[in-house]
Amino acid sequence: DYFNVEADFFKGKKVLDAGCGDTAKLSIKFAKLGATVVGCDLGEDFIPIAEASVARWGGSNAISFESANVIDLPFEDESFDFVCCHGVLLHLADFEQVDMAFSELSRVLKKGGALYTVYGVVGGLIEKAIIPAVREYYSNNTDFRVFIDNIDTADFASIYEFSERL
Repeated sequence: DYFNVEADFFKGKKVLDAGCGDTAKLSIKFAKLGATVVGCDLGEDFIPIAEASVARWGGSNAISFESANVIDLPFEDESFDFVCCHGVLLHLADFEQVDMAFSELSRVLKKGGALYTVYGVVGGLIEKAIIPAVREYYSNNTDFRVFIDNIDTADFASIYEFSERL
């Protein structure tokens, strides 16, 4: 429900949880939904704690963790069907780094894949009003859905530049 996709959407998909943190909550949820998941975050201190979270859940061979920075991801081009970057971009130093992160997140996303980002913490006008309105519009307007579903990852930079001017 959270991602507004079919219940089996993640089954068999390869997912990147960029900025998974030490609880790896989303990584675990993606694995529970049938995905193979790579969770990454800065440094390596988070890895044993994230692995312990997975073990408390019951363990999963479908989740691996590695140290990575969203502005320079160590993955091959078009490696993932779904890329999630939840609450990470607001921690970057400036818009140049956010631009670099979008380029990297888009680079590792397969053509036809989905990129999901959350810019801040839970709550606020965006999460409570704008996102539900956009999701409803997406669900009810075929032209908008076709537009969104067919955005090429190469177009993200121009979309970001446009939104920065708003």
